[in-house]
Amino acid sequence: MLFYRPIAAIAFGILILSVLSMACKKDASIPKIFKAQNAIVIIIDGPRYSETFGDTTHQNIPELYSISQQGVLFTNMYNKGVTNTMNGIAAITTGNYGALANNGTTSPNYNNYLYYFIKQYQLSNFQTWIISSKDKVDALKTCANCNHASNEIPQTNCGNIGLNTGYRNDSITTTMALYTLHTYRPKAMLIHFREPDYSAHTGVWNDYINGIKSTSKYTETLWNYLQTDSFYKNNTAVFITNDHGRHLDSIADGFASHGDNCEGCRHTSLVALGPDFPKGKIDASNYSQIDITSTINYMFRLNMVNESGKAIISLID
Repeated sequence: MLFYRPIAAIAFGILILSVLSMACKKDASIPKIFKAQNAIVIIIDGPRYSETFGDTTHQNIPELYSISQQGVLFTNMYNKGVTNTMNGIAAITTGNYGALANNGTTSPNYNNYLYYFIKQYQLSNFQTWIISSKDKVDALKTCANCNHASNEIPQTNCGNIGLNTGYRNDSITTTMALYTLHTYRPKAMLIHFREPDYSAHTGVWNDYINGIKSTSKYTETLWNYLQTDSFYKNNTAVFITNDHGRHLDSIADGFASHGDNCEGCRHTSLVALGPDFPKGKIDASNYSQIDITSTINYMFRLNMVNESGKAIISLID
């Protein structure tokens, strides 16, 4: 009997270790629970990195720079697709790069993250919105040949009164965004400003710079609302980015245009804020616009079947 006691003790120890190992593996497989209950994406149209976060004085974006210190600033975010408005925004909303017409006559081949919010959380489509100063962005609310029911498509407020009605001032878009946040309490929302792209196309440098400055202020207005409203405070993930940059000074007509593969057109930025993200951090890792979609997909368990990015590690760990 004494001979068998050590063997029994060893066997019992092995059994305990096996159970603990299985428990650890099970715990590791459990998805992280995030505090954020809402996702707001703010897109500033077409600033060049050199006039925003690439300028160490941050003279054109003092408000946005201050906001960035409350979250994570990604300094190597890139548009790796077509560097224009429709394709840049479509990449962020669907998690895929494509080749859309830039005039609103075509829609992406894939569903956007707002559609998945409706499906995953069984939301009214009034709880998901796309609000833009450019009317053509309305075309991004659905995908080509999807044939969704109207209640599966996010609500939109784009341009003057919808597709083919022209652009409007960003001040109106800010007002409409605030009204929508207060009235409908959307769980997912995309807000898009036309500046500084709209003014840059005139070729007037000061107008371009003023467009950057104004969107910095409008973004601060939205951020302050989200920080003080009881519905959104401390439970909302906010992603502030841009759809594309602009030509380097040595290419074509410089800042006035965009659309090629140069560093100026591809280099964008991202500021990520929310209760689950670090504060005051700068991340120089290389990421792509479609990684924003993947991060939202991961955090909110949207089960987006076709997105092709990678979740941003420093935001989900």
